[in-house]
Amino acid sequence: MFKLNPFKNSFGLDLSEDAIRLVKIDKKKKKLISLNEENIEPGIIEDGEIKEEKKLKKYISKLIEKPHGHKLRTKFVHCGIPERKTFIKLIEVNNRHKSSLSEAIKWEASQHIPFSPDKIYLDWNIIKTKNANNNASVLVGAAPKIIIDSYSKIINSVNLTPLSFEMESVATIRAIIAQNNKISQTTLVIDLGGNHTNLIIFDRNSIQFSSSLTFSGEKITKKIMEKLKINREDAEKLKILYGLEKKKGKGKIRKVIEPEFNKLTDKINEIESFYINHFPHSNKIKDIILCGGGSQLKYLPQLISHKTKKSTILANPLNYLNSDKKIKNIIKKNSPSFTTAIGLALK
Repeated sequence: MFKLNPFKNSFGLDLSEDAIRLVKIDKKKKKLISLNEENIEPGIIEDGEIKEEKKLKKYISKLIEKPHGHKLRTKFVHCGIPERKTFIKLIEVNNRHKSSLSEAIKWEASQHIPFSPDKIYLDWNIIKTKNANNNASVLVGAAPKIIIDSYSKIINSVNLTPLSFEMESVATIRAIIAQNNKISQTTLVIDLGGNHTNLIIFDRNSIQFSSSLTFSGEKITKKIMEKLKINREDAEKLKILYGLEKKKGKGKIRKVIEPEFNKLTDKINEIESFYINHFPHSNKIKDIILCGGGSQLKYLPQLISHKTKKSTILANPLNYLNSDKKIKNIIKKNSPSFTTAIGLALK
């Protein structure tokens, strides 16, 4: 038995394909006290799978050695796992014919999960114990053992102790919605990352559905490079400088990348239709919240709002956290990129 609760002194670790991030929060004071970020070489993590263990180990060691703010005095960590390698769904469970609710959950989950039971780790969270049909509402998650074991191995190799492995969508929701009591209507969270995008529908106080897309900040950069015949560095600069603005740079960058975002808004409409038609008691999406590094593109919230006819805002996961002025200045411009890491740290 632990003499002290390790969760109180743990930190969040977000491992993505283009960068790794850590966040530590004083949970009692709700204060951000440590953070760090390291960009990593392409190919170290591909499609959520660790390909270069030795290189990743070096990056993580560097990340945790000298974070901004307080020095890490704990080895306990909550680690994110890639959404596209996992399965998450809200299910209804009735244990009338089972000896226990856990047995009923395992049986019901096996009817939904598209993986072989002996090749996955299964976990769940009971959202509501009973409804009108005397069923329990349970959020179930599953991940391939090969993925979890590889992440566990790399974390242990740098002398850290994993307390949990959590899906990106769950951590994201914790960072930007679970803390905000004002959000009660159906919300779509769009996490725009460097190599993929997660769409998460939050309805009736729970994640109802999530989907991972190949749409990414990297894809946008490559489109600019291709159309304007310029190198990556210049493409990134133009993307950041002009974004989707109509007037800046004579709207040249907008003309190049707007068709890609039109595909994204089409996908948003498709997913809403799928949700309405396939999920019981579903509601139409009222609001959209953007997070992730790609969400900071200029004029993006306005474009998505115009195309979808829904209120669209940029997430600020720092809204509900205190922090020292020095740390606040470091993370302020890039806070949407730290959303998942903040959500993990809050667990």
